[in-house]
Amino acid sequence: MNKPVGNYKQWLFAVRVVLFTVLAFLGGQLVGATILTSLLTAFGMKEQYVSWALESHEVIRFLLILTVELITVYFIYLLLKRSKQTFKTIGLSGRPKRRDAIWTIKGFALYFVTFITVFAIISQTGLIDTNQSQQLGFVNPSGFGLLWAFLSLVILPPIVEEIVFRGYLLTNLKKYINVYASAIVVSVLFAAAHLELGSGVSPNFAAALDTFVLSLVLVYVTHKTNSLYPAIGIHAVKNLIAFVTLFVLK
Repeated sequence: MNKPVGNYKQWLFAVRVVLFTVLAFLGGQLVGATILTSLLTAFGMKEQYVSWALESHEVIRFLLILTVELITVYFIYLLLKRSKQTFKTIGLSGRPKRRDAIWTIKGFALYFVTFITVFAIISQTGLIDTNQSQQLGFVNPSGFGLLWAFLSLVILPPIVEEIVFRGYLLTNLKKYINVYASAIVVSVLFAAAHLELGSGVSPNFAAALDTFVLSLVLVYVTHKTNSLYPAIGIHAVKNLIAFVTLFVLK
């Protein structure tokens, strides 16, 4: 039986889980950027070029994303250890199985149909700019640049973001509030993380809506399978299609 939405005390515990997750996610970005900036400066890169390199140099951009993701996972590890949990607890148990591949296909199909339907409706309302493009950190990569972009967009984010959002956050929210409330909280936070605030452009509500829909599907699949592997697979397939469309078939 599904638990009720949650009482006042349960919601306080849920808020604490959210705060820990946000601190780990934002902390990983801050610490990662600080470490790489310090290393670049220590190796003689002039300050005026550091900012440009972090945003535009393909190899350094990859190193930034790699550093941020590793630190974020480490922070999640500390949170899991603090609550006597492991990565197995949040859905990373053993190797991916055939069942995970089947759920990846089913889940992506569900996401795609839902995405097309929602965007078709929203585009008619004019509430948001559904044509606004995402700031991916890579502009027309070629050669080895495609490899760095592939690793940075298709491999690393699906693994780490699923560990953070559908792993640690969802697993621990469901201890205090029901799965429906947990799904909304997780998906709102995941969408907020893709608004691209601070990127120098207006908030990307199209990307936020897309990732909100994606997250609802990922929560559903993770809840059904008790595994993060299908969610990682769905997320990776989505990012792979975007990667191929934007950088390979351009």
